[in-house]
Amino acid sequence: MKRKSVLISGILILALLLPACSSKEEVSEEKNIQDTKDTKSEIEGSAAETITLKIGTHGSFSPYAFIDENSDEPQGYEIDVMNEIAERKNLDVTLEVAEWNGVFGMLDAGQLDTIACVVSPTEERKEKYDFSDPYIKMDIGIGVQKGQASSIAKLEDLAGKKIGVNAGGQAMKKLESLQDTVQFEIVAYDSPTSMEYDLALGRLDGIYESIVAILQAADRGDCDIEPADMEPLVTSLCAYPFVKDNEQNKEAMDRINEALAEMREDGTLMELSMKWFNIDQITIDE
Repeated sequence: MKRKSVLISGILILALLLPACSSKEEVSEEKNIQDTKDTKSEIEGSAAETITLKIGTHGSFSPYAFIDENSDEPQGYEIDVMNEIAERKNLDVTLEVAEWNGVFGMLDAGQLDTIACVVSPTEERKEKYDFSDPYIKMDIGIGVQKGQASSIAKLEDLAGKKIGVNAGGQAMKKLESLQDTVQFEIVAYDSPTSMEYDLALGRLDGIYESIVAILQAADRGDCDIEPADMEPLVTSLCAYPFVKDNEQNKEAMDRINEALAEMREDGTLMELSMKWFNIDQITIDE
């Protein structure tokens, strides 16, 4: 009877030990799996190396991109969007304020990697550059002195007028194309702010600019202008241009597109649109 008792005791002890051993083996296996996941994450993390980008922007195109007079730093919708993208996708971004009529020359020369200032991917530009997904739309029309909205209600009302426009961009080309239909004078400006003030002072009859910028200038309180009754002449979808056939540019653009999709989905783009424009400028109609 004693032998049987000892045998039973041994079986019981073995039975108690087996789950413990099994538990240790499971823990060890789980640890190995976790170590493998951690190693994989480290490899993936190291693969997503920091990409350094030098980005051209405007210094006086409020509220899109401008130099804040108090901090002397770039501010605006474009700046906030690019900084958010950089933070999400491991981009080391340097913002360089440049004259608009020379910014594409800097891009072509490799002095810039892309441009963050409501660049429209026209067919002509698509021949030279790859573009990110669009991240903002821009209605462009005519601004006039406050109280003169009805003075330009249709295209023919531009006849004989002096119209200001930002130099060197698609806006100027658009105005020039309208001269085939109606005769008016074009005055080019390097600074949209100077153009807006000249309009307010009566030195211009109108300006060709984004409706948002016109409203922003009016909200400053020192520039009595408003949108004309004329419908916007153009609605542009804006994106980031990159020189073609460049592997780093392709990787940077892929990361930017990923970030933009996330920001559209989680509401960040809409929040920034309301912050800077007080209207929705990111919903793109299909």
